[in-house]
Amino acid sequence: MDELLLQKQTTLYGAPLKKIKRAILTPVNAIYAAFPPLENETRGWYRTGYITNDIVIVKCNIGTSAGDAAYYLPDDLERLILVGWCGGYGKDLKPGDYLSALAGFRRGHDPIYATHVPNIGYSGNIYQVESLAEEDGLIEGIRPEINIAAIDMETHSVLAWAVQKSRQAGAIYLVTDHLFNYPFYLPGSFDHAGATKQLVRYAMEEILR
Repeated sequence: MDELLLQKQTTLYGAPLKKIKRAILTPVNAIYAAFPPLENETRGWYRTGYITNDIVIVKCNIGTSAGDAAYYLPDDLERLILVGWCGGYGKDLKPGDYLSALAGFRRGHDPIYATHVPNIGYSGNIYQVESLAEEDGLIEGIRPEINIAAIDMETHSVLAWAVQKSRQAGAIYLVTDHLFNYPFYLPGSFDHAGATKQLVRYAMEEILR
């Protein structure tokens, strides 16, 4: 067996990589758990469950290492969709809204444009921070002309994988709070569990499309 394929096979213990055609990637436990019970779930560095025989959902880590999880998927993957929660930054967004990524931005890196943009809710640019502490300098650090809609910790890293592999990839989010518009988040201001279930339905529609 090819050494690289063997390394990937070990990382996603038991996943038949040659059969995987599409994948959903999420760092959020609640999103992974919201999918229907999976008959065949592998264990390894990244939990991997089967949506169909050739479509999987992978639970990645929070932050830049989400791109590492994408790396362990097949190089000929047809489509990858990152699904998660984000913090609103643009004035038009509010908690409970849905957002599709147009491009991923990251300090010190060139922007990377999504090659698949689902038609749900809003669409806009996502700025990836390295840690929550970095948010303190966002007001001064982000140039107004790049028109950032939301903040996350994974989009740029996952889209970088897509560019490297020449694969189709996109990202969809539920806006769970807002960095600047007061009130930032009020418990009960929207149905968080219901909105997450709807996000899962959007993800399913896009990965099966």
